Amino acid sequence: MQITHGHSPGAQPAMPSIEHLLWHPVCDARQVQEDPLAVVLMDQALVLWRDQNGTACGLYDQCPHRGARLSLGRICQGQLQCAYHGWMFEGQGHCTQVPALPHFKPGPSQHAKAVAVQERMGLVWVCLDAMHAEQAIWPTFAAEWNASMRKINAGPYDVATSAPRIVENFLDMSHFSFVHDGWLGQAGHSEIPDIELTQSDTGFKITNAQVWQPNTSALSTEGGMVAYTYEVNHPYSAVLTKVPDAQSGVPPGYEESIVLLIQPQTADACRVWF
Repeated sequence: MQITHGHSPGAQPAMPSIEHLLWHPVCDARQVQEDPLAVVLMDQALVLWRDQNGTACGLYDQCPHRGARLSLGRICQGQLQCAYHGWMFEGQGHCTQVPALPHFKPGPSQHAKAVAVQERMGLVWVCLDAMHAEQAIWPTFAAEWNASMRKINAGPYDVATSAPRIVENFLDMSHFSFVHDGWLGQAGHSEIPDIELTQSDTGFKITNAQVWQPNTSALSTEGGMVAYTYEVNHPYSAVLTKVPDAQSGVPPGYEESIVLLIQPQTADACRVWF
């Protein structure tokens, strides 16, 4: 009997899912410090830490030796040491030491599986498919590079629903007068005029969306119409830009941009930042 491993002759490797080819936020960058940090992304347990250069690193939270959770280990000279048998792993998942066999040179079967990690917008981001991380999709929005806008990070907020449902809610203006009565909407102003939708290779954009709000912004002195623009170029992110009517008392040229960023932890649990 001949036993083979891997793909059959001529078979093509399975393509990674689109979710594995996205950059996802997983925690505030300040949380990744001297101890291993356990996080969950799309039902995958991960562990994060910083190496000796202060660079954030990430692995699947399972030792290749006996399956122990690597997040229960400790950091030694920038490397992650498993708490079970002391195996050492550097930031790319390569095993560098097996204490029980000091002269053993670990090979690929002793390596842990790494994820791609980057820091951006004060958050740590993960791409589960480290091999294709350079092609992975980032949420993009013009306000990120607008030096004239004041940046405020809000969150995280734990939400007991799926990531697509959160995006759907973020784009839904018709619930304002019912769920957010007296703030984003008001009874008697529930009608939503027609909008304009344009599609592109990277997503879609909603313009000419108008809604009446009793408080058009934190600076408004009275209610008025607000022009909404939505941009979606990432399955689990969206950008809203609000421009209140000048008659509501806001300064000339005033606008707000709100960015929705989602960490899909499980099928019905997410963590959200704005």
